[in-house]
Amino acid sequence: MALLKSLQKGQTVLACQMCEEESKIKWKCLLCNFLMCDKCRKIHEKFKSSEDHKIVDLKNIASEQKQLGHIYDFNNIKCDKHAGKICCLYCTECEEVVCPLCISNAHNTHNMTEISEGFKVAMEVLRDLQASSDQDLTTLRTNMETLQKIKTERLSSYSEKKEAILQQEKVFKDIIHEQSENLLSQLDDNMIEPLQADGNKIKEDFKTIELWRKFLKDVIDSNDVLKVFKTAGKERTEKEKITLIDTTESWYKSLPNFVPGCITQQTIASMYGRLVEIHFNPKFNVSRKFKTTFSSIQCMVYTNGSMWISNYTTKKIKHFSLLQNGSIIKKDPVYLSDVARMQLSNSGDLFLSLRRSTLYMFQHETGKIVPSKYTVAPLIINSALHISKNNKIIVGVQEKGPAFPPNGPRKVIVMNTEGKHEMTYHLDSESKPIFTLPLRITTDNNSDIYVADAFNFTFKSRVIKLNQRGGVSNVYMGHPKINDSNHPLIVADLKSTSSCRVIVADDKNSILHILNNNVHCIHFVKTTEFGIVHPFSIEINNESIFIGCGSEIYEVNFSGV
Repeated sequence: MALLKSLQKGQTVLACQMCEEESKIKWKCLLCNFLMCDKCRKIHEKFKSSEDHKIVDLKNIASEQKQLGHIYDFNNIKCDKHAGKICCLYCTECEEVVCPLCISNAHNTHNMTEISEGFKVAMEVLRDLQASSDQDLTTLRTNMETLQKIKTERLSSYSEKKEAILQQEKVFKDIIHEQSENLLSQLDDNMIEPLQADGNKIKEDFKTIELWRKFLKDVIDSNDVLKVFKTAGKERTEKEKITLIDTTESWYKSLPNFVPGCITQQTIASMYGRLVEIHFNPKFNVSRKFKTTFSSIQCMVYTNGSMWISNYTTKKIKHFSLLQNGSIIKKDPVYLSDVARMQLSNSGDLFLSLRRSTLYMFQHETGKIVPSKYTVAPLIINSALHISKNNKIIVGVQEKGPAFPPNGPRKVIVMNTEGKHEMTYHLDSESKPIFTLPLRITTDNNSDIYVADAFNFTFKSRVIKLNQRGGVSNVYMGHPKINDSNHPLIVADLKSTSSCRVIVADDKNSILHILNNNVHCIHFVKTTEFGIVHPFSIEINNESIFIGCGSEIYEVNFSGV
């Protein structure tokens, strides 16, 4: 239609493309792509090869082209093997068009079909290949995006591991410098102090005896007989009291020799650390199950075959030994209410958060609960309590009062063994609060800190990895295959493995999320697959994870995590 309008509208008159004389163009051959007048149309139809040609009125060209699509000429395919020959059939075995000479020479026993039918097959093959290429392109785009994501993660992981190596180097240098300073100080003490003390004593004695000698000379020169007698007897006694320092070389100890320690590449590598390939193939299986009298186990602390358990609503914490047959031997309970969290220090002290400003300690020898030197007054310590391998006491703190909505600062504070606050996490780089309610804390072998932060009374949560500058490194909101608005991430507990993986217990969804050190989920486990519903607390011991579920404790062996 557009062509017809252009012919009617244009100032340059087009002639018939066959006779090149008549200007009244009315027809078009879709195969030849010729514009024709009435006379030439009749001539065109008389051509022997025009049987399959489609001639349409220009008024209907748009609808005809849409209906017919592209028209192919199967009658004028020249044979590429025999000059001057036209292909007439399609060999289905060789998948090529052939002329009569081709058939007699090489294809006389092959199956043949019409060229148009072979063309349909070839087009179907091409369309399938095109569809396959589209799928391949989609896959490649996804792979490129995945690779870019992995590259970003690896760069981040590389930076953290490099920082950890350099930090270890700094620790080594500091320790070596401290030891060097200590030895030099000892050497200085051996060098200076004995001589300095004796030198001062000699100077003092010299002045005293010099004055005494002058006194004796005055008596001798006085010509006073009585004075001479009295002085001689008295001063003989004083002389016996005077002891001069022995300054012979043998009197002083020789300076201590420096005996260098044996430093080898092996001993340095053993102390400094090494790079370890991590083969991620997680496997879990339940090995033992223990029954307790608690209705719900909120916190577990394991050490040397025994377990401490607590629940905030009970008025005691329990201690018992775990036996191989799944039974327990009860020990004396500790009667204490409001235990929000427990944690064993590296020296074996049991620290307790009682939702007060100060951490408390249970003294096993005396059986007494005493306040520690770790305080966050005027705030209180909630259920977020952790003691790292490098003896840092890390606590989550809040104002006194209900958990929600926040009515004061919510922080995570890192204290050293003396109780000094070394780092406080409160506001992010945009001066916005990092936490709503820090509930759980753990650290990995690199001393990186991970915090479970709850948003509201439903305890919808996230996992925040903190950096060493007082801010946020990464955040985990849940796995898209598990967590959504109807199934949010509910972090009941989290712990770190020896390979710096973080295992997160998703209570309501009965899932263990396994995060890498960038808090990206690299695997998840449905605890219902081994009979555990709603994992509420976890504790890790080497290659075992204890999972508190209702009144029961499951010991689950794991590997490849």
